[in-house]
Amino acid sequence: MELSVANFNEWIHYGFYAFYVIAILEIFVLKKFKPAHFDWREFFITALTVFISRYIGFILPFNLAGPIMKYAWQNPIGEISLDTPFNFLLLFLLIEFIFYWTHRIGHRVRFWWLTHSVHHSPTTYNYATSLLNGLTGKLIGNGILFSSLIWIGFDGKAVIVILFGIDLYQTAIHTTWIGKLGFLEKLLMTPSLHRVHHASNQQYLDCNFGGSLCIFDRIFGTCIEEKSDVQIRYGLVNQQEFPGFIRLHLSPFLYFARDLLSSKSFSDVLAIFISPPSVTENKRPITMYGLSLAQINSQAKLLIGGIFRLDISKKANSDF
Repeated sequence: MELSVANFNEWIHYGFYAFYVIAILEIFVLKKFKPAHFDWREFFITALTVFISRYIGFILPFNLAGPIMKYAWQNPIGEISLDTPFNFLLLFLLIEFIFYWTHRIGHRVRFWWLTHSVHHSPTTYNYATSLLNGLTGKLIGNGILFSSLIWIGFDGKAVIVILFGIDLYQTAIHTTWIGKLGFLEKLLMTPSLHRVHHASNQQYLDCNFGGSLCIFDRIFGTCIEEKSDVQIRYGLVNQQEFPGFIRLHLSPFLYFARDLLSSKSFSDVLAIFISPPSVTENKRPITMYGLSLAQINSQAKLLIGGIFRLDISKKANSDF
């Protein structure tokens, strides 16, 4: 049995267009019943971002993952048939596994957080929120790890279609209309779990990274369930308000560049790239998304294992 993806792929695209319509219709419902969950300014900035990213893609024509995926597609080292349900389930679970780690890295490594932070910037939470993504996603190569599945022999069309399906599912769970779903909370990435993922409350940070499943969050200890007595705060930690369009997309890179230019050694540069998007130990941000240089230094030491001499502790007390 040959996997046919043409019709499925077409329906997925129709699904995204349907969510554009749903997001617009939701505006009127939210304004009447949940006004705190909608903001016109955030909606228009999201709409502008979606328009630019989907219809003016030539602004950033280079796609870091594109050449790698093309090579994997043209030079597979094997062939894994999808004739059996087991192989299809295996492919789905492998994609979920890679999605989990790609998403987790996107939160815990500053370079990747530069783009992904845009998605977490809205201070309201609705279907429109799911459509907001950074314009520089092509440059960071999110699809590189998924290329490995094509390289080892899985059907590239099937990989892309499943990814689109997970992305569509992720769009659907960006909602406050649906509560907890009972036993499904143990298996699926539900709307409740994803609300927690978007929270900026300290007890909710860095959790629930799965795509359509939460099993890898439970395996790796990053699953946190929504608590009825904790009111979720949306947006970024230390963010006072939703930024304007230019500041939303550019300011993370400007702060990042400023820190790179102030670095004194290769180890400084490496540390800035791999630092988690957190805050200093006294909760005062060193940059918009940075953390204390003492913590950066510690993480860099763990990664490069003393090969390079790290000496950035003298900068820990600097006030940027």
